[in-house]
Amino acid sequence: EFLSMLALRQQHKQPGAFGRSDIFILCRLRPLTFDIRPCSREIKACQWMDIADVQKRSGFSAFMRKVTGMAMYGIKHGFQDLDIKYEEMESVYKGLRYKLYHRPVPSDTQIR
Repeated sequence: EFLSMLALRQQHKQPGAFGRSDIFILCRLRPLTFDIRPCSREIKACQWMDIADVQKRSGFSAFMRKVTGMAMYGIKHGFQDLDIKYEEMESVYKGLRYKLYHRPVPSDTQIR
């Protein structure tokens, strides 16, 4: 179950991106089941892991240390300072809606 977006990384012209843009979105989810059913054509291996054990692995990039640190902070202190939530908005196309992701605006602020 989707709860929030925590971070978005965007990079262009990186050597491992095959000449394309690379976008990584970190979302906070709540599992509806703990069963893992990976697609064998796309995923070599997957498993549930404790976030503290993930962060302790050697060879992790600064990026992975940062996002696991964010997750550990949220688990310890709450996600209210990290969550990027969405607001469902009416589209200019009749009968359609979209989600606008943003940090919460203070409740005493009027935005139209």
